[in-house]
Amino acid sequence: MKVAALIWIAGIACLAGCKPSAVEEAGEKPAEAAPVAVETVKAIRRSMRTTLEVTGTFNPSQGGSAKLTSAAPGRIATVNVKEGDHVRAGEVLATIESKVQQSQQAAAQAGSLAAAQQADEARLTYQASAADHAAAVRTAEQSLQTAKVERDSAVTQANFDYQTALADLRRIRSGARPQELAQAHQATVQAEVTRDRARRELQRDQALSAEGFIARRQLEDAQAAAATAESALAAAQANESLIREGARPEELRAAELKAAAARQAVENARKVGAQRVAQAETALNQARQAVLGVEAKARDATALSSLARQKAAETAAAAATSALAQIRAPYDGQIVHRLLNPGDFADSTTPILEIAGSSGSVDFVASLPAADAASVRPGMEAEIELANGKFAAGRVVSVSPADPQTGLAGARIATSAHAVPGSFGQARIVLGRNPNAIAVPKETLLDRDGQTVVFLANGDTAKMAPVVTGAKDAGFIEVKSGVKAGDTLVRLGQYELSDGAKIKVAEPAKSEPQEKP
Repeated sequence: MKVAALIWIAGIACLAGCKPSAVEEAGEKPAEAAPVAVETVKAIRRSMRTTLEVTGTFNPSQGGSAKLTSAAPGRIATVNVKEGDHVRAGEVLATIESKVQQSQQAAAQAGSLAAAQQADEARLTYQASAADHAAAVRTAEQSLQTAKVERDSAVTQANFDYQTALADLRRIRSGARPQELAQAHQATVQAEVTRDRARRELQRDQALSAEGFIARRQLEDAQAAAATAESALAAAQANESLIREGARPEELRAAELKAAAARQAVENARKVGAQRVAQAETALNQARQAVLGVEAKARDATALSSLARQKAAETAAAAATSALAQIRAPYDGQIVHRLLNPGDFADSTTPILEIAGSSGSVDFVASLPAADAASVRPGMEAEIELANGKFAAGRVVSVSPADPQTGLAGARIATSAHAVPGSFGQARIVLGRNPNAIAVPKETLLDRDGQTVVFLANGDTAKMAPVVTGAKDAGFIEVKSGVKAGDTLVRLGQYELSDGAKIKVAEPAKSEPQEKP
């Protein structure tokens, strides 16, 4: 519709301005100019943002990138990546020449291995010695306990034998007691009674046998019983006689010797038992004193273990020093800058590579004059133009002081947009808002003799009006004076107009909705 209207207006202008009329050819006064076809729009009230347009670059967000240097100074041997490469955490990105460090690491590993072997041997020797010592002490303790038990048992048995011998000696010396004499006499009397009864039964059985009334066997039994009774009586009489007579001198001497021998046996049992216990105690003390040798081996094992740990620490330190020659990726990400190459000298102050995190989070860092930076504050909203022409929302997070040499300050804008780190872009920082501003489309404004003007449509007449403009936002421009909300402005065809020109308002395109005032 806009193109059709322009063609229509251009045709009218050509007919009106290029082709002479018949009156002009005849030298007569020209007729009044034809009205200019225009399109109009209303001035409206809307929220207008005051923005500051800035340029800058996309950088990894704060904490999202790292510059990798060499902790140990040296010449770069290899650089395994280039800018734009994606890397994984722990991947070796570059190496520094480290032949000396590798030799030191190999020597430290050999020393650590030897020290560890010596420590293991000392530990095994100590453990075996400790086990032998413990076994020897247990054996000696058991031997001592056995010696004490055997001593006590032997002394007890000897004492028992001695007391028995003493009892026998006292009995022999004192002779028979009245009770024993009475018992012996009673036994003799009883034996006589038994003998007499046996004799009578034998005589009766002999008489019966002579008459044939009993068997021969019964007679023989009676004869045997009589003979037995005679023997028992003789034994009882002999015993009673011995008891009444008392011990003979040789029996007394034998009892005395037996008691003396029993007493000596007690002394011998005590002496031999004490000697065996003393020997067992000596063996136990010697076994316990052997702990000094075990403790010495324990000290040797501890010292060698400490030496092994020291050597292991030296090996770890050498390995760490050698590992410093490898520049590894601290996290998944992308190489943003490759700053040094093989053959260059690297140290802890000169970055070799710069890596951005794989999260893709970037900030837009704008450069702006110090005067503009004075109006920018953290927390202000911003719009960032992306490579595809779209805009992404952002917010100012920091404003750095101006560089004394360039006079430019920096404003870091955080955004969730994805962009290639290091690429350039543009952004608008929202400095403020006027929620009730009078706004007109930017195409209604034009310059006449160095002054910004608009054409107001007043019926069929166009009136030129100077205006003072303000913020620009989304195709609209704020008008601070010269136009009121609801005024009708020429938006198409105004370049053909002059103040007071006649106009013919065309119907606005239906596809272009008008904002309501």
